Amino acid sequence: MGRRLGSSLALLVSYLGLLVWLTWPLAAHLATHHPETALACRFDQLHAIWALSYATHVLVSAPGRLAGGNIYHPAPHALFYGPAGFGAVPYFAPTFLLTGNPTLAGNVLFLGGVGLSALMLHLVAQRWTGSSAAGFLAAWTLLTTRWTLWTWIPTVPYDAVLLYFPVILFVAARPAQSFRQALVLLPLVVLQCLVESTYVAVAVLAPLGLLALARVARRSTRAAGLRLLGVLVLAVVALLPVYAGYATVRAENPMLPSQTQWTNIPPDTVLSETLLAPDAATAVPGAAMLVALIGGLAFALRARRAAATERAAWAQGACWVLAGTLLSLKSPLFQGGVRIPIPQDLLRGIPISAFLRVPARLAMAALMGLAVLVGLGFGECTRRLATPDRGRWAPAARGILALLVAAAMFAEYRSGPVYDRAEAGSLPASYPVTPSVAPSPIDAVLRAGEGPVLQIPVAPTLRSPGLQARAMYRSIYHWRPILNGYSSYWPAGFPERMALANRLPDPQALATLRRDTGLATVVVTMWELRPPQQAVWRALARDGSRTDLRLVAQDEGLLVFEVAAQPP
Repeated sequence: MGRRLGSSLALLVSYLGLLVWLTWPLAAHLATHHPETALACRFDQLHAIWALSYATHVLVSAPGRLAGGNIYHPAPHALFYGPAGFGAVPYFAPTFLLTGNPTLAGNVLFLGGVGLSALMLHLVAQRWTGSSAAGFLAAWTLLTTRWTLWTWIPTVPYDAVLLYFPVILFVAARPAQSFRQALVLLPLVVLQCLVESTYVAVAVLAPLGLLALARVARRSTRAAGLRLLGVLVLAVVALLPVYAGYATVRAENPMLPSQTQWTNIPPDTVLSETLLAPDAATAVPGAAMLVALIGGLAFALRARRAAATERAAWAQGACWVLAGTLLSLKSPLFQGGVRIPIPQDLLRGIPISAFLRVPARLAMAALMGLAVLVGLGFGECTRRLATPDRGRWAPAARGILALLVAAAMFAEYRSGPVYDRAEAGSLPASYPVTPSVAPSPIDAVLRAGEGPVLQIPVAPTLRSPGLQARAMYRSIYHWRPILNGYSSYWPAGFPERMALANRLPDPQALATLRRDTGLATVVVTMWELRPPQQAVWRALARDGSRTDLRLVAQDEGLLVFEVAAQPP
């Protein structure tokens, strides 16, 4: 047991080392910078870290306020207007509680979560093949698919916690012989679904549901299929408190589907662009695809002679690839101008489809299946090297072959997949990072105050979420309620409040905000204002002519005004 744990820890350190190399210079700026590999890092990433920081802060101080959130004041249940990432809190909270630094905690979550996910893929593939080299290639597939480190996970770091996926695949591969045995899956499914209750949860529950139905359809596995369905029902029941929060927000906002800036997302309706786009979860390196394909064909030739465990492993990997691929498609789907019928055609018009705006994200299930198949494929291709009569050099030969395949995968990772290199383009020489929202001496002033805060400027329209996301991030340093907010949806009345905020320092707009929200403090980030607006606020700070706005603090372009009632 101790030796196995030591080996696993050594592997984890190795994968963390590889991640440091792949994302350099992020590791040199863990406390001050965050990834900026995509536009969404400027807002979705900040929202994710705010949500994790808020959950951590409230769980250790006032757990009863968990659903509240300090954004979108005075709207209730603000945390549930977007993903909460509860399942990632255990991996974020220790760093945040020890340091109080959300940037450092977010980067540790990002690198540590991906490292743990790679480790679990390695261990599962190694267990099924008996080859550490096969395990490495399974993990390397995750790390060299651009979706992992460039497209999706940097924008929502809670999704780095995918380590339960490979274990779910492993446990679900063999039909449970008793309900007690089937219950082993329950905590794994619940913990993975808690990471993100929309896309990640569907990517877990839907393939398992299809697997359960497939087993129910066969008489020999019907009982096991029913047990698996029972486990899924229990998992959904365990998740109900989280979904109840979202249901409450939906009930409070009858027009919620329209209360978002993401109403004009162009759908990915071309098959090849959905599955093989450079930023797709299914766009694994071509060398990895080739290994999985050749290994799969080789296994098919001997499938009848193979052990039941081997057949179950291949079937499980293929099941998750098929299910994840189907889930990621959007109706209507075309290729070469011809419409392709898919099951989603039957779901058009059903309200739940409005909340799965980007089904391509569900392909994370297919990525996990593909990574497992790459490991299985390499194990099959090098199976003869594992026989005793091959001599002591056979393991070395297997390792050299794995390194050659890994090198080919890395070359594609850097230059783009061979099937779409022109569209993908080469990666930058270094991993893009940008300074985070830094703490300031004004945070102590804000912490000492009371009442709601508004940070301006806010965007002239709500189509520019970066300003709102930075205001949320700064609120981590004082935790007072703020009128600002960014998430998947916004509450009713939020656009009207932001329209008033855009008119400040207009006295009537300020009076209305104070009356409707209890606004107590205005924070002005001068460097984000246009020069004419900067002049207005500088003059206001300098002459102190307004009785309803009084400058109380300033620091390097940050002005803090206290809001008071206007005299009659």
